[in-house]
Amino acid sequence: MPTSSVSVLMMLFAIASALIGLNLEGYAAHGLEVDAGEYAVSIYHTAAKYLMWHVFGLIFLALLYDRWTDRRTRIVIGAAAVCFAVGIVTFSGGMYRVPFGGTLGPVIFGAVIFMVGWGIMALGVISGWWAARSASSFS
Repeated sequence: MPTSSVSVLMMLFAIASALIGLNLEGYAAHGLEVDAGEYAVSIYHTAAKYLMWHVFGLIFLALLYDRWTDRRTRIVIGAAAVCFAVGIVTFSGGMYRVPFGGTLGPVIFGAVIFMVGWGIMALGVISGWWAARSASSFS
């Protein structure tokens, strides 16, 4: 089965996010402490850690999206991917701004969206498993 355009978009967003995260992690390791202090370095490390976990989650969702062809499952998997993408932007993006005067509002929203995304991902896995099981029992 060829890779779908939705799956490619998920992967490209994950790759771009990882590239940004790695660059900001490098800045945290090699210059942020001089610019903003030790607290900022700690915040940047946390933001990068969560960003990378969700990058891998997005890649996994992209692979699941192409694995299961059931429409309902694909919608659920896509919703989880949107939650991860929004969470990456709001949580990690917000965390990167905190040391320079950013507020915690987007960070809290992003954390909640990450949790919602993981829950939706679980529903997608159950839906995909159920659809595949149902399809094979009728064959």
